[in-house]
Amino acid sequence: MKDDVPDVSVVIPTKNAGPRFEQVLAAVLGQQCPVPFEVFVVDSGSQDGTLARCRRAGVRVLRISARHFGHGRTRNLAISLVRSRYVVLLVQDAVPQKGWLWALVRALDENPHAAGAYSCQVPRQGASRVAREVTEYWHRRQGGRVEQCIWNLDSFLRLPLEIKQQQCAFNNVSSIVRRSVWERIPFREVPFAEDVAWGWDVLRAGYSLIYEPASVVEHSHERSLKYEFRRAYIDAKTVGELFQERARPLAPKGLGRLLELWRWAKVQAQYMPLLEDETAWRRWREEWLRTWYKAHFSRETVKYIFGGASPYEEGERRWLLLSLRHRWHEETAQGAEEAPVPSLDLDARINALAWAEDTEALTEKELAFLFQALWEDLGRDYVRRAVLEEREASGDGEFDLLQLRIWQFASEFLQAAFVHGELTEEVFRRAWLYAAVVVLGRRLGEANRYGAGGRWGKLLSWWMRGV
Repeated sequence: MKDDVPDVSVVIPTKNAGPRFEQVLAAVLGQQCPVPFEVFVVDSGSQDGTLARCRRAGVRVLRISARHFGHGRTRNLAISLVRSRYVVLLVQDAVPQKGWLWALVRALDENPHAAGAYSCQVPRQGASRVAREVTEYWHRRQGGRVEQCIWNLDSFLRLPLEIKQQQCAFNNVSSIVRRSVWERIPFREVPFAEDVAWGWDVLRAGYSLIYEPASVVEHSHERSLKYEFRRAYIDAKTVGELFQERARPLAPKGLGRLLELWRWAKVQAQYMPLLEDETAWRRWREEWLRTWYKAHFSRETVKYIFGGASPYEEGERRWLLLSLRHRWHEETAQGAEEAPVPSLDLDARINALAWAEDTEALTEKELAFLFQALWEDLGRDYVRRAVLEEREASGDGEFDLLQLRIWQFASEFLQAAFVHGELTEEVFRRAWLYAAVVVLGRRLGEANRYGAGGRWGKLLSWWMRGV
């Protein structure tokens, strides 16, 4: 080892790390790693015994004042003071598991073009269902080891923000950076998401990043709804600004509609349906979606699917109409006292597709028939696409879509709880409220990018500080 310089330095920023930090240090120092490594703690004003724990463990410590701490700044300082070729970044409450360090080192050894790699996080023992779901979500979404890169910058810039953020993900809860890359591209000195910003910078420079699930840390939090709301707001605001996404301002009426959605979510959270088995669970989810889409199925939806400006080819539209006519005749032949669609003369109009442009003539009964037939038999994706695009184009449609997003988010949590036999009234309530604060917090963050929220935005940003 040249000049006694270790191959790897493990950097841990601390402030009042608590008793768990002793477990963290023991787990780091107990790693079986074929290359030499050191541990370097940067402490910003601990007064709870953290420094004593570091002394007992025999690790190197740098003390800085709390006012000089910054997520990017402090990590840059630490990396500048070590000389190893790889630097591992760890937070004070993430407990490494067996093989954690070597898996990170190997990820960079085997991929010389990678600027960094980051670990899989698993929840603490005894964590609540919501905390576990939040922690496990990313690993489930990735599905396994992933190498992230940007092949075409122009195509990347046209992607939705959510996909950009996913492709540039990097997580300093537990990560490793290649020192030679850091020397060219240090962390930005930003108040939040310095890891995502670095991911974006290195990918744009032509490097890759690796999500390495073989490297595991135990890390989860039991956070208040207030904290989750603030975090969602800051994430949407700062990450959106990072990728230069436009602001999406909200008028006072829009702020009122967000409050209505919060009240709606609170009502949903109060009444957990009786779900005895997986069939009942699927039925409940299906019925909620069916009810939501039926409530938003309109004459404009019909025109979108069948009209002259439809995105579907004429042959496809004719096939749908022929199928509708067949279903109509079947229902009539079953001996109904009244034809289900008395004024919808499909036989007379099908060749011209005439009624598809004159949807005002459709009765409520005819609309109900069309929705039922499309949703149940002919392809509900037609309904979903039409309704969603119609809502996106509508002035007030955004709030309908936010309602759907809250439900879909809550449903993911509830599905996991149901599968694990942990769906209780408290979990049901918490899932709804968690989903609501995340969706609504993000929407407010989008509205206040670049200070576009004006006076209310300044007040909100002041309240959100310190996350």
